Amino acid sequence: MDNVNKIILWIILPFLFLLYFSYLIFDYYQSSNNGAREIVNQHKNNTLHNSNINSVILGGSNAFFGLSAEMLTKESGDNWLNLSIINEGYSDKNYWKFINNTLSKEQRLSVKTVVYSSIVPFQTQINFQNRFDSSIQIDGSFGFDILPKMSLAAYLKKHVVNNENNENKFPIPNSFGDFDFDKFKCTLPDEKDNYPADIDNKELSIWLKNQLNELKQYFPKSTIYFIFPSQFYNKDYDKNKIKKLSKFTDKYIDKYNKDYESKFIFINQPEIPNKNLICDDFHHPNKAGRIWRTNNLINHIYK
Repeated sequence: MDNVNKIILWIILPFLFLLYFSYLIFDYYQSSNNGAREIVNQHKNNTLHNSNINSVILGGSNAFFGLSAEMLTKESGDNWLNLSIINEGYSDKNYWKFINNTLSKEQRLSVKTVVYSSIVPFQTQINFQNRFDSSIQIDGSFGFDILPKMSLAAYLKKHVVNNENNENKFPIPNSFGDFDFDKFKCTLPDEKDNYPADIDNKELSIWLKNQLNELKQYFPKSTIYFIFPSQFYNKDYDKNKIKKLSKFTDKYIDKYNKDYESKFIFINQPEIPNKNLICDDFHHPNKAGRIWRTNNLINHIYK
């Protein structure tokens, strides 16, 4: 009996612990495997191989899907790079750390035009509060936990029995930092999945000031366009909220410019006219939608 206990204590239990810990590691990387980290790494690689950057696109997936640095470069003659990442890194701290680690100080000082495009003010209260969460990772995960996010049985059922592989994770961007639609399948979103806009003015003011301060600090010599992106609004969406949100933001930025002698320009891009121009979310244009939205931006900046 003593030998059996020793085998359990010194062999079986350590083996089970090692097996469980290995699955936690596997589960962590599987649960956060949406392509976000690969996008970040490719953006860093692009900046290392592009010494003549003078214009950048910043923001979240709305700008990753919806704006083309390649188009802007060809139309303007400026050297544009898209540095948008999924959900703006899931927190403001993550995003500005990413910018700091991706663009050198010399590169940031040479940037003359910045486009910052964000849907953060349109998000739910919970998602908005996450912008200030320092524990969330750049891929949306919260680091290791003692419990897996998906049980082994659930994982086997999903990936082995049902063969549901993560085929539609976000693809690696091209050399301009733009989204590669040839490696992604667009699937129209459910009508009910549109974002509400329910952030109060006090909270929005705090967030706006933080973002404007960061933009001014990182790009002190730039003209900065602060953009509310084009979105497709379903029939249940309250467009009056958009008008109020845009009006408030425009006034806030105007006051900020006067108080801090800045040169931010607010642009509220037009509504996406039909579903044929969206990909997998109401703020994610497809390839044709990206051309439409980028042309609108070109008209604002250059024409």
